[in-house]
Amino acid sequence: MKRKIGQALLLVLLTIGMTWAFRPFGLWLDEYVMERLEAAHAAAEASFLYRMAEIAAIPGSTTVFTVVSIGVLLFLLKLRQKYMFWFMAVFLYGGVIVNTGLKLLMSRPRPYGIVKSMDGFGDFFHLISYSFPSGHAFRAVLLALALGILIACFSRFSLKVRQSLYSLLLLLAVGAIASRPILGVHYPTDVLAAAIYAFIWLGIVLRFYPRKIMEKKG
Repeated sequence: MKRKIGQALLLVLLTIGMTWAFRPFGLWLDEYVMERLEAAHAAAEASFLYRMAEIAAIPGSTTVFTVVSIGVLLFLLKLRQKYMFWFMAVFLYGGVIVNTGLKLLMSRPRPYGIVKSMDGFGDFFHLISYSFPSGHAFRAVLLALALGILIACFSRFSLKVRQSLYSLLLLLAVGAIASRPILGVHYPTDVLAAAIYAFIWLGIVLRFYPRKIMEKKG
């Protein structure tokens, strides 16, 4: 256990180091991309790209995340997959907690001075939903990874069908990630970091659960 904790902490430290090391490039990327999206931001609803981004953002919404994550856990309960159940619970809801903590820690203002409360209890506790990392992107990647694991472990589809489902999950996640800068509510580095952090979080959680949870059981 001590070794696993040490490896997890090392991964966290490396992630923090990489985040700060790439900060100058990230600031340049944010400025470059946001300048080229100014027309879409100014036109808002009148822009076709903006309207498509609103649709693409749906998979990362709190509502979709809540419904799908509960569905995943109920599915695992029905199959009596207790190890996978706890793995998914920690991965999905722990991921939301991690994202929230990072937002409060970094406290990066959103583009154009946008101020919004965190989804859920943000208004009650007066918690501001900061820009970095993007919650929509984080949740979208969490769901894509979780559903991908379920398909790999429990589906009886052919390889071709499974590959198509993986591609669909990837498309939905990428769409949600790309939508946030287009809508002008996040910088590009907010969504890129969120996607990377979601994968790192998966790696950390996997360190503390037995490998058998990833095996397909009858």
